[in-house]
Amino acid sequence: MHDYHPGLEGYDEEHVWQDGCEECEDRGKRLAFWTLDEGNSRKMLERAKRWSNGETVNASKCERQLIQILGWSQRYQ
Repeated sequence: MHDYHPGLEGYDEEHVWQDGCEECEDRGKRLAFWTLDEGNSRKMLERAKRWSNGETVNASKCERQLIQILGWSQRYQ
């Protein structure tokens, strides 16, 4: 079950997966893109696009690996 995100240290409402939440961190380790709803999928893909263009993105540590993988093909074309 998810932890109460707003109660976590470093909580950021813009993050899709929250650092400090055991379930979110597990999803980040598994690159569990399929667990995201449409809105959060779009948010992750947009961050990956910005990251691949060299921009700084506001992402939690547990989101970064997925963002890098989603943006990889665009960055190296």
